[in-house]
Amino acid sequence: MTITFILKGTLEALPPMLPRLILFAQKGINTNFICSNMTYFNSETLSSAGVKCVQTLHNTKLLGRESRILDWTGFRKRVKKLICGKFRESDMLYLCSADTALCLGSVISGYKFILQSNELYDKFPVYKNGLKKYMRNADYTVMPEYCRANICSYWYDLKREPFIIPNIPFMQANEKKREIKDTAAKETVSKLEDRKIVIYQGHI
Repeated sequence: MTITFILKGTLEALPPMLPRLILFAQKGINTNFICSNMTYFNSETLSSAGVKCVQTLHNTKLLGRESRILDWTGFRKRVKKLICGKFRESDMLYLCSADTALCLGSVISGYKFILQSNELYDKFPVYKNGLKKYMRNADYTVMPEYCRANICSYWYDLKREPFIIPNIPFMQANEKKREIKDTAAKETVSKLEDRKIVIYQGHI
């Protein structure tokens, strides 16, 4: 069995996916990961864990400015090319976000897939209503906590309750004062040496 995780956007925008990818690979499952882009450090971390990574690196700019249309169409085309005709019946896609599912649309037709929805999108009717088809057609759904899972189950009249995978670090180092290998993180922390730092893993 091969499971291919797909994320429209950067891995750094959805940090909980990093340990999740590694855990799947550690379980002996052939694990692939397709995303828009990621840092070299995270790419090396995943590769060393046995995860096969592909970055679409598609063009997202028009006349020097970010274009959502180019972002969505570019990602969709690249993913379609990457997965077309390369899956067996036992293989499965793991769509890491609502954005990913809505962007790919009909590209995932005929594939077995897991859909992870990280938010309710109750204030974004286009997303909320657009997700219904994918939530109901998914072989499995994943949510980060019980309240959101129950609400989605009710909204979309799901036949199967979503699986709950909390956004917590499954891997953590117990040693203190370890060297920070990520250059950007190291520079940021060095500027805050005299302050207390609260680390929050998620969107604000």
